[in-house]
Amino acid sequence: MVAQAIVGINSGTNKVQVLLAWVPPEIGVVKLNVDGSRKGSTGAIGAGEVLRDHLGQWVGGFAVNLGQGEVLEAELWGLFFGLNLDVEKKSR
Repeated sequence: MVAQAIVGINSGTNKVQVLLAWVPPEIGVVKLNVDGSRKGSTGAIGAGEVLRDHLGQWVGGFAVNLGQGEVLEAELWGLFFGLNLDVEKKSR
């Protein structure tokens, strides 16, 4: 299973279409996708993660409000929590 999406990016007066695709991991391996975000006007940050197997099946995930901060902090906390979730899932 490969999930694909076409996203329109508006860079000034030019609009560019970009093909995005999720590529599954090898059999027996899980894939961790993490994203952090920041709302510029308030400084609120958050992160989310999804852990999927080679079939694209959901293994685990989360979304978390991280309070105030910078977008890099949100990305790093998302990675930290995501790796911890992966370790927790493997220990079961």
